[in-house]
Amino acid sequence: MKTRFPFYSDPSHGWLKVQKSELENLNLSRPISSFSYVSPDGQFYFLEEDRDASIFIAAHQDQVLTNGQKVTFKEHYSNRSSRIRNYPRFPVI
Repeated sequence: MKTRFPFYSDPSHGWLKVQKSELENLNLSRPISSFSYVSPDGQFYFLEEDRDASIFIAAHQDQVLTNGQKVTFKEHYSNRSSRIRNYPRFPVI
């Protein structure tokens, strides 16, 4: 049960990196927007910070974590535009 996730940001936005299987296992009732991205190999999703990451975190804490565990982050910051912006957009589900 994963509790720590990488969070990538550049000067204007940020994304939470999650494995494709982690997102699929949650069966989210609300869709992920096209403001999120997919890694070139299709194995990771980069969920935009304003909406999609919050949806994932809430669902993850409700359905996976127990005993008061919380999601934590390992932050990665770039002072340039992130390469994540060049990845394919998440297909709206």
